[in-house]
Amino acid sequence: MKKLLRIGSALLALMLLLSVTVLAADPPKEAGIYDLVLESDYADIPVKVLLATQDGATDSGIAAEEAEIDGGAVQFYPGGVKVWFELDVPEGFNLVLGLNEDDVPTEQNIEYIDQQTTVDGKVAFTVYPKSESGTVIVKLANAEGVKKVLSFKLYQAYKLGDVDEDGSIGTLDALYTLQYYAGIIDLTPKQKLAADVDQNGDIGTLDALLILQAYAGIVSLG
Repeated sequence: MKKLLRIGSALLALMLLLSVTVLAADPPKEAGIYDLVLESDYADIPVKVLLATQDGATDSGIAAEEAEIDGGAVQFYPGGVKVWFELDVPEGFNLVLGLNEDDVPTEQNIEYIDQQTTVDGKVAFTVYPKSESGTVIVKLANAEGVKKVLSFKLYQAYKLGDVDEDGSIGTLDALYTLQYYAGIIDLTPKQKLAADVDQNGDIGTLDALLILQAYAGIVSLG
């Protein structure tokens, strides 16, 4: 009896673990900017998320301080593509934008930024993320060191398994996945997200197999 109870408890724990894993792996369903976090020293600076309109242009955006903030983080801006903010900065500053906490600024991880000097020594910036999905961290650097100003995450909607972005899942999607795995072709950041079907952070033969199984109706990719 005790052995059966132990087995039952182990199965229950495994089911809970699997359910948590599945929930954690679910990608966002809508394109936009989320988890916009202002550091405590910069909590009062004006910030706007600029939105993409239907014709692809960018409108005037919305003020972060007017959005719902939970613990200092704005949860989600549907349609957000850029971030505007204004700083009262010291002399001799440099603005550093990297993709994660450990990045050393390089040509590959520095984001494009439009800088405009305004009145009273304040400087306005608009950040244009290069990646279609990922984290952008803005840091202020001068002779005194480097300070993190804000960070945000960008997500562009994709369909899991639709690597060629034609709106459906087919054999070509599996072929692109295998070709990328073999180093024959490269994929865009959004295509890589679609190709990583098992969502383990790597793209390989299992992803291509799952795509073919989805095409054949054997499995569902959600």
